[in-house]
Amino acid sequence: HEIRTPLGAIAGFSEIMKDERFGPLANARYRQYAHDIHASALYALGLLDEMLAQPRDGGAPPRPVVASVDANAVVGESVAIIAVTAERAGIAIAVEAGSDVPEVMADARGLKQILLNVLVNAIKFTGTGGSIVVSTARTVDGGALIEVRDDGIGMSEADVSRLMAGGTGPTDGTIGRAGLGLPLSFALAKASGADLQIESVRGHGTRVRLRFPPKAAAPA
Repeated sequence: HEIRTPLGAIAGFSEIMKDERFGPLANARYRQYAHDIHASALYALGLLDEMLAQPRDGGAPPRPVVASVDANAVVGESVAIIAVTAERAGIAIAVEAGSDVPEVMADARGLKQILLNVLVNAIKFTGTGGSIVVSTARTVDGGALIEVRDDGIGMSEADVSRLMAGGTGPTDGTIGRAGLGLPLSFALAKASGADLQIESVRGHGTRVRLRFPPKAAAPA
């Protein structure tokens, strides 16, 4: 509860700044930073509220809230949270949002956590001067696709297979591409009825695809 109070202040003051209620922010970057701070504070507050709501008697945790979610909006919010981290690492991050992406049936917080896990890994293993692109598209069969691709160090086929099987570490004696983040993302994707796939080549980057089939996608 003591942590929630300053987080609430950060969220409130950054909202005032991004809305420019007391006058304009002359620099566009300052306006973007105020927006990103606000989005990050709201996300942290949401996580904290979930933690505070966890039962202390060993009971079952709250169930995910599955509802119709705007995939483009969640992608935008996730990139806003991670953008400063990418900038500090000297990595360009861009969003290519499709115009006809259908809404998906998912837990919005879980979907955001999947994207943040994937983005954190992409930043960690993409060197200065590299790039990350997050794109969304409507699939041929009417589903929705979210893709994160980077031009980082990539993974071996053995590491990809291990991650797909639920493992967390390297299998070939080289650096592992994920801790608990990607395996957790697989579990969250499955809970939302989505399919998470990884394609990677050592030294040539990684492509992570999160696909929502038509039966798990709300009408556009």
